[in-house]
Amino acid sequence: QFDNYALAYMWWIYLASRAGGLGAIGQLFNLPDGNPTTVEGWIGQELGGDFSSAQRDFMLATWIKAASGPYGYEGLLDLSAQPDPSTVSAGTTSLSLPPFGAAFFRLASSSVDYPGTQGADVLYVGIDGASTVDATAPFQVDGGALLVLNTSESLTPTETQPSGPDIPALLPPPVPGGALPARFMDPPPVTPERITALRAWRRATLARMARQGWPVPSR
Repeated sequence: QFDNYALAYMWWIYLASRAGGLGAIGQLFNLPDGNPTTVEGWIGQELGGDFSSAQRDFMLATWIKAASGPYGYEGLLDLSAQPDPSTVSAGTTSLSLPPFGAAFFRLASSSVDYPGTQGADVLYVGIDGASTVDATAPFQVDGGALLVLNTSESLTPTETQPSGPDIPALLPPPVPGGALPARFMDPPPVTPERITALRAWRRATLARMARQGWPVPSR
């Protein structure tokens, strides 16, 4: 999926930004393999942390979009004009997070704590409306979101863990007109012989826009 490729690109660029610039990309691609344990060794040597802490800060950077520091890209990538990352669907109370899985919850509560039903490796971080990060429970999320992250480094995707927080998620706020991501606006290339596929793509796109709270055109 395109989103997966884009997220992988952002991840490597983020690590490079934390390690001094694009030159670090060469180091990363020169690692003997892409095993998370191998990447964690590089993170420990270059950034002084572990894989989970780097992934946590990377996810926070996609929301906070700072110009520099642990929640920015030091000029290698500018997200300042981009909308907030997608949040879980309205009404969702918990996800089955695979290892390395993460998601954002918008909640009606101003703060939230671990419910006790979350997996043993699930980590919470709060972000409030001023983009202040709260890593201590109860987590302040007023006007922002709750990041949930499965810090397990298992390589078995089926070993999921419940995320909590066992509170129904909210719809994202409406976005200004004309701010739809390009992926919603550009149909896949089709030939006239496949007009049925184009119409199916349009129906699916409109349904996805409605689920995520985007303004849906009437025609």
